[in-house]
Amino acid sequence: MSGYRRKKSVQPAFVPGKKIDLRVYNEETDLHEYYKWINDPAVTQYMDDIYPVTLDEARERLRKLASPDMDNVIFFLQEKNSGGIPIGITGLYDMDDVHRRARTRTMIGSVEHFSRGYGTESKILLFWYAFYRINLHHITSIVQAENIASIKSLKRVGYKKEGILRQNTFFDGRWVNDIIFGITKKDFRPVWEKYNESLKK
Repeated sequence: MSGYRRKKSVQPAFVPGKKIDLRVYNEETDLHEYYKWINDPAVTQYMDDIYPVTLDEARERLRKLASPDMDNVIFFLQEKNSGGIPIGITGLYDMDDVHRRARTRTMIGSVEHFSRGYGTESKILLFWYAFYRINLHHITSIVQAENIASIKSLKRVGYKKEGILRQNTFFDGRWVNDIIFGITKKDFRPVWEKYNESLKK
């Protein structure tokens, strides 16, 4: 990888949506919430590389992810008119400026916010930034084959199934497959147009 280096000014501080908004990391409001999320097995059950951590470890992880010197961009999710209380995190990782690609991951932080469409909308807003603000071409997500909710969400925002990693993750005492999903700017265009029209209603 070439090592994508973004300037601080490139990332907008706020991306408004319909039910949620995306915003940059604020340690004062976000750290303790993030710490609770990543130590909650109900939230992280399908995330094979997320383990229980201390508060200091969570702080250091977020500082690295939010650093302009890293190949990542992260946003926290908040409900509209919620006073800035975070309900999840999404981001682009391992960004490559030569091939204009990245990986993405989204985590909704509490069970009470599951199945409300927040994960789907956060991806739409993130992809608007990725494809139309920093001109990425291809984004990849890898999800466990048994994570049906995430698979449905990925398909709703235009992802295409690109491959299978057989018995790639040890989950719940057995080996399970991971599925590779990908989306291009062309794939995303009709999704964005439909979403953008819904904002006008």
